Amino acid sequence: MERENLELRQTSEILRGTSAYFCSVGTRPLLQTMTSFIDEQRQTYDIGSLCKLLPIAPPIYYARRFRQGVLSARV
Repeated sequence: MERENLELRQTSEILRGTSAYFCSVGTRPLLQTMTSFIDEQRQTYDIGSLCKLLPIAPPIYYARRFRQGVLSARV
């Protein structure tokens, strides 16, 4: 029961952050916007929880981060 309450509180906090971060209601946020949000929140929440609440799969997030790392290493 306590674990469920903790998960619900965490979900609520993440959703509050997403509503402030993503202004347009009813449209899917850009992939770049979602990955930026996850990058900002990953110190507080685990990536799996963030991806579960956003329309992005964890492998997509990690692939994007890998590509950004490769590209920034080349520049």
